[in-house]
Amino acid sequence: MAQRMEAVTGGISARTSLLDDPNNLDSFIASFELKGKALVRNSQPLFELLGDILLAPDFSDLERLHTVLNQLKVSLENSVPQSGHTYAARTAAACLTPVGRKRELWSGLSQVAVIKGYAARQPQELKELAEQLQQIARQLFCSGELQAAVTVEKANFAPFQADLSAIFTRLPKAAGTSASPEQPFSPQPQRQGFVWSIPVNYVTRVFRAVPFAHPDSAALTVLSKLLRAEFLHREIREKGGAYGGMATYNSEAGLFSMLSYRDPHILRTLDVYDQAIDWVVQGEFSAETLKEAILAVFSDLDKPLSPAGSGAQEFANLRQGMTLQMRNRMREKLLAVDAAALQAVAQKYLQQGQSAVSVLAGETALKQANEQLGDKTLELRKI
Repeated sequence: MAQRMEAVTGGISARTSLLDDPNNLDSFIASFELKGKALVRNSQPLFELLGDILLAPDFSDLERLHTVLNQLKVSLENSVPQSGHTYAARTAAACLTPVGRKRELWSGLSQVAVIKGYAARQPQELKELAEQLQQIARQLFCSGELQAAVTVEKANFAPFQADLSAIFTRLPKAAGTSASPEQPFSPQPQRQGFVWSIPVNYVTRVFRAVPFAHPDSAALTVLSKLLRAEFLHREIREKGGAYGGMATYNSEAGLFSMLSYRDPHILRTLDVYDQAIDWVVQGEFSAETLKEAILAVFSDLDKPLSPAGSGAQEFANLRQGMTLQMRNRMREKLLAVDAAALQAVAQKYLQQGQSAVSVLAGETALKQANEQLGDKTLELRKI
């Protein structure tokens, strides 16, 4: 299979995907994505490969499954120190929204723990997992659940359309079973510490805010740029000695985050987050820095994408109902953000809103922090 892919494609990948509802923080679309790229002349072999992957998955080679799980384990374990702030933020977000919980299960520390558990088993102990994977494939890969997009020059679309239609024809129409319903969710802000063998800390605080289409979404987006450039970088990196101090706002997920990267501190950084909120609420920033924050937002929005990237983004927008009108309205709101709007959203969503704290650090550092946190101790968990 690897040789076939190398011969006729520029790569084939698979991943899970979560698309947020632009109107509702408690709604999302979960899917499994299979992507491939090839020259026009190789459209038929590309789609034959994609069809084989969908129609003939085989997990019966338990030795091979054991090897792949251990490769995944090493890759994930190596990714934790490199992206500790992201993992910590996902654990905090899991307390605040249903899609945050799902993202953490699928691509957070929970997933690392699952893979570590399976990798520790002997090959003969993986039979049940192999059967489960086979069952998932049968349930998932059917034409009734398939949506597809092709990014190609208009003149070359015909062969891709014909080959894509062949996949729809080959797939069974329905799996005959339905997915389990999602568990009811209500936000439960927590303060957690996750133990990992690292000499530095990743300190995050995440706030539940509003969906993309909400009037306050634009101000929160600008606020994240302002806090990062004018306060957190200075206080956490320059004064605190961390590799990075940042704020982000995921306008689609409705989550505002403050994060530190490879940080020597825990308590000080948590205090800085409180100070940052007060700084904005009190309006201690200039008109010039506000203008620069708005420009930084548009710099991100208008980054050029590859043709494949543009196609994938537009396909996601269509699936989640993110219309062009919505996106243009957001641009207008961003341009209209003023100091009063920033102060109002900082007070409403950061100072008075729901938030969760997660720290990824060594066990000694976490225990020392808890000794000084009083009634705001972190619930410690080992991965």
